[in-house]
Amino acid sequence: MQKQVMKYLWLLFCAVLLSSCKGTLRNIPQQIYDDSYNRQFWTADWSPDNKLIAIGGVDSILRIYHSNSLKLHSAHQLDSWIHVVKWHPSGDKLAFATLEKYAGFIEMPSGDVKYLDSIGGSRAIGWNHDGTQFAVADLESGIKIWNEAGYLVKEIQVPYDPEIPGKAYLSLDWHPSENIFVATNFQINLFNSDGTVLSVMEHTNPAAIVLSTSWHPSGSFFVIGDYGYNGEGENVPSLLHFWSKEGTHIRSVAGSDAEIRNLSWNHNGSRLASASDLLRIWSDTGELLYEGVTDANNKLWGVDWDNNGERIVTSSRFKTIAIWDKKARLIKRIQVPESNQ
Repeated sequence: MQKQVMKYLWLLFCAVLLSSCKGTLRNIPQQIYDDSYNRQFWTADWSPDNKLIAIGGVDSILRIYHSNSLKLHSAHQLDSWIHVVKWHPSGDKLAFATLEKYAGFIEMPSGDVKYLDSIGGSRAIGWNHDGTQFAVADLESGIKIWNEAGYLVKEIQVPYDPEIPGKAYLSLDWHPSENIFVATNFQINLFNSDGTVLSVMEHTNPAAIVLSTSWHPSGSFFVIGDYGYNGEGENVPSLLHFWSKEGTHIRSVAGSDAEIRNLSWNHNGSRLASASDLLRIWSDTGELLYEGVTDANNKLWGVDWDNNGERIVTSSRFKTIAIWDKKARLIKRIQVPESNQ
């Protein structure tokens, strides 16, 4: 009888302990955020060696953090909102695109900033698989391709189509092993680096602009994430859409309660992370596997896996940066003060 009582007390103790641990992971204290002005961190990107994380947003400061501690490594004041940052595959350059000042590079480790010689802003940039070409989709409907030294090698003039409600491309991603790339707005277009349009895919919800796209590491398909509005301006579910390399729609997947702003595959393509109202992790077939904890009314914008597929970084609407594990469990979150430089 005594042994049974002791066993019961031990099991009860374990249950209480597990419950308290779960609370530590899931019941994160909720921050009250000031929504009186715009201050998004639009973008986050992990360096190829996993040591640094680049963050950019509305305050026009490109910040680089040490990935393990989230301590500031360096900060670079630019002339315009930062829409997207992308590390060169070698890690010796960090590309950026801005709202008004087009795009440029930060040379590492010197920190020298070089703007590319063009006008107009961009929200869509990307390096090709070996880092020899850099594409910039500007906000006036053109796409320019530069070499890694910053010299223009190709300008793609995309003809205006009055049947498409927007001209500018808002996302762009290169194929993982070929010199072709996807660029999206209200349509999904596949280009090669010579400017030839290889395929034009009509979005399954033509009224919902596509904010994000990411090739699967196999190169056989890519995924896009949409904004979630219909032709009458009503909010409808934001969807992930899977497309084959040949331009065939494979499937669409629901599960996000806000627009899907950025996507990132892990190194082997077994998991897809999406930034929306929450961090979500999906299988390569679109099954929802994990969701991160909410952070009050703070929506996510940037998302990227480290190159080991073990951690994820996100950036948010209210200048927070968070590190998560591969099951979307929060490891560390910081909020950047308005005065932080």
